[in-house]
Amino acid sequence: MEFNTPKEKITHYIDKGIIQDISLARLSYSLLMSTGRNGKKSETTRYRQLFEDLQRVLSDHVILNITKLFEKPNSRYEIISLPTTLQVIVENIANLDIVERPLVGQQLHGLGIDVPQPWTLPPVELSQVIVKYFANTLESLENSTTLEALRVLRNKRIAHRELIDISGSPTTTFCDAFELIKFAQNFVIVAGTAYTSVLHGFVNEDFFLGEDAERGSRAMDHLVDTVLKS
Repeated sequence: MEFNTPKEKITHYIDKGIIQDISLARLSYSLLMSTGRNGKKSETTRYRQLFEDLQRVLSDHVILNITKLFEKPNSRYEIISLPTTLQVIVENIANLDIVERPLVGQQLHGLGIDVPQPWTLPPVELSQVIVKYFANTLESLENSTTLEALRVLRNKRIAHRELIDISGSPTTTFCDAFELIKFAQNFVIVAGTAYTSVLHGFVNEDFFLGEDAERGSRAMDHLVDTVLKS
């Protein structure tokens, strides 16, 4: 797909790629947690097998959507992910304007980065602060047990259904995996504010699309309570 400006490309990557994957990851995670809660309620009923099956399907979706967010650039075909979006920012850093510099400074403060009077900084200097934080954090996450464990599950259990022994491979929890989703949300919040002038939330506080992901799990909780009482 051709883009006229770097800003247009970043906007497309965030709006049509990363946000969609975050939404799917959060939805799958929320429903997975709901099936866990409700599965315990229905252990003595005929619905037990249903919840076990749902958990297997949803856990795969959580893993696939999270690992997709962290896919590395590939020279053979276009990938939309956190690393590839950051790469676009790095490659065009000298030409990217940042209109909402005070708000970007506020978002960076939420990450623990204090930028005195961000509105006085040239856009390229503010971009360098953004790139440094997310590049360093992505490098750390690349070496994390959590992301490695999710990739092992994707590559050896989901993508290939053969009986591949993954005992001894790194393990993680879905709670730890959710931290990767939160990091992706913070990336969208900061990069969206800086390069598309769209406010998607506030760092480590509110992600405006997060509420949508919870609706399905609340509906499931209500449905299960209604069925079990009938």
